[in-house]
Amino acid sequence: MCIPLAVGGMALSAFQAGSLALTAATTAYSAYAQNQNAQHQADAISNNYKAQLGQQAVAQKQMADQAAQQESQVAREATQERAKLTTTAGEMGMTGGVLDRLNSELSFRESDALQTIATNRGNALLQSGLEGQAMRARAVGQINSLSAPTWLGTGLQLAGLAGDKFGAGKKIPNSTYTGLIG
Repeated sequence: MCIPLAVGGMALSAFQAGSLALTAATTAYSAYAQNQNAQHQADAISNNYKAQLGQQAVAQKQMADQAAQQESQVAREATQERAKLTTTAGEMGMTGGVLDRLNSELSFRESDALQTIATNRGNALLQSGLEGQAMRARAVGQINSLSAPTWLGTGLQLAGLAGDKFGAGKKIPNSTYTGLIG
């Protein structure tokens, strides 16, 4: 003979109690598995973000190296132009104001080219930094959009299942049950 389990004025058979226990275990494991899955997804998003940051650092170094090469090229060309100017001026007997004016023009073009390179490098690095912020925002958004059950939600779900099981049970007659034991 089955002895019914009585809770809050409701009777629960051994089958119903076992069914409730199995449902509770399944629900708890499902919540655990969903949490693990969400954590694995968050880890993958985080690892992807770290890889993108590594690629961005390489790209920024390449930008800086390219700018340094351009600056070196401009300086080399300016030095060669000065040497040609000095040689030509010496052969032609130019001195004074004309030579100074040509040297000033050459210095201005060199300075302008170097400033353009520096501005372009700064803009490229700024853009790269903004792209890094956007990558971070995307990663955070993706992680925040992951859904995983909370343990509170799982507990409430289990309580609802228990209420359903107890509600489906038979009421204990008033002659044998007199209320809560206190």
